[in-house]
Amino acid sequence: MRELWKLQRHRPRSTSVAAPIRLAFAPTAVGAVILIAALSACSPTTGPTSPPSTSSNPSSSVTGTPDAGDVRGRLAAGLRDSSPANASLVENPKSSVTPVPATWLPGWQILDVVNLTPPHPRRVHAALSDDGRALVLSGQPDSFSTVLAESGVSVDSAAVATDVAEVFLDSTHDFVTLSYRVDEVGDIRWRPKLTAEQERVRDQVISAYGDEVAPAEGTPASGGWTVTAWTVTGTDLVRHQIGIGADGTIVDKTETVVSDLPVPASS
Repeated sequence: MRELWKLQRHRPRSTSVAAPIRLAFAPTAVGAVILIAALSACSPTTGPTSPPSTSSNPSSSVTGTPDAGDVRGRLAAGLRDSSPANASLVENPKSSVTPVPATWLPGWQILDVVNLTPPHPRRVHAALSDDGRALVLSGQPDSFSTVLAESGVSVDSAAVATDVAEVFLDSTHDFVTLSYRVDEVGDIRWRPKLTAEQERVRDQVISAYGDEVAPAEGTPASGGWTVTAWTVTGTDLVRHQIGIGADGTIVDKTETVVSDLPVPASS
């Protein structure tokens, strides 16, 4: 559990001996065209805007003119050299900058930056240290491990381990593909109109995984914790076994248990 989490830029691969269930489903031609158009509209620093992290507190959104003394100004300054496009996003007065609660993270804060201005809504998660250092987290899970290591975070309970894992999943996906955590199969966002075959697929998933998909839960493991969590990533239902070491290092082992769900791959 000493290696850093490695980013998987494509469909998560099963790390289990059991092969994932692959359901027979093919999007309609119209659906494919819509999806291609939605994804092609996004730049590397943009993407489909999924709902804010469940741990976010919208009422704490930082507003006002960027200034070196406030969070918005410090975050923009910290990103200016390494990620100028995201620095500009932060400085945009139409962007909200919302702290993500993480009381277990000393010396740093995680910020959720959202701009819903059409035609290209944009969103990014970043971490900001007390001394003004900033790291992009979206699509950069290794940066999350860096933040944990440098903060000296103490993961001393199952509750803390669970919250660390949830914030990790919420803040490190890249928004190129829609991804969100699910605590039960009822959280899966099915397409609003399903064919008879797609309804069969939906019912099969609910029957097979209704008792298995559950909220993230941490359990003690050698030298740290293991947190089991679930996401829908693209059109896949993915099980995560997130190992969190005592020193904050994270290893996320993923298994795609169902592919080709009749769900939107972007929003």
